[in-house]
Amino acid sequence: MINELMKVMTHTDAPRTAIENFEFTLSDCSPNQLKLAMQKAESLKTAALKEQERNEKLVSVLLENGFIEGEHFENTFELVTESNRVTIWDNEVGEMFAVLDLEAVYPRGDVRVLYKQYSSYMKEISVQKAGIDYAYDYRLGDTLRCYGITKQFRYYKAGNMLGHLEAKNASSEQSHQADHMDELSITNLILEMKTQFPLAEVTRTRMWQSKRSIDAVKVQFKSNSYVLLNKLGDILELYDAVGRMETREQKLARLYSQKG
Repeated sequence: MINELMKVMTHTDAPRTAIENFEFTLSDCSPNQLKLAMQKAESLKTAALKEQERNEKLVSVLLENGFIEGEHFENTFELVTESNRVTIWDNEVGEMFAVLDLEAVYPRGDVRVLYKQYSSYMKEISVQKAGIDYAYDYRLGDTLRCYGITKQFRYYKAGNMLGHLEAKNASSEQSHQADHMDELSITNLILEMKTQFPLAEVTRTRMWQSKRSIDAVKVQFKSNSYVLLNKLGDILELYDAVGRMETREQKLARLYSQKG
């Protein structure tokens, strides 16, 4: 085999590429390479069948613990037969070679948990997919791990995972409802301010409060004075353009004239 490779290497004065030296179709393989290729195909099939067993076990555990396929999870797993490029180690020459068209069985797809995710930016709920793993624990029995619906990336008792999923969905629904009510409050407040102060410019804005960004309504008056109101109508910020230019005596006089 080494002599054959050497002949290929010395067939031309130009350097041969790695692809020309080590990539073959099945029809170009030597008897030993063909044998190794068939062994590789069998190895891939065995690994694919093991993946199928793991998939069937995972689906079985999900169904046993209250999950409903199509509602709580989807299973896209399947075995497919494909021709692909596969690298193989050849002990006779101590080198790797690649078969460009090795037909073998491969696992495709997996199990994904379906959960609701609320986006405060888009103001909508979407269905997201998260990977889920199965493992057997000698203390807990069947366990599942799904970071998309749990706070920690660890295995949980299988019987508790559906509860985590339902809690995640409920939290998304609550966030959606809370944002909807906030949106309604801001809309009504804008309408109220426009009605009460028809000559003022009333706009929606955002401001920082307690290290987070919140919706607010800005009422800008002709004098350049303005107020920022939260969704409840409370004043968050006030700028008095006229009062800012008052002298001390004018400020005191104005305050003194205010009725209690």
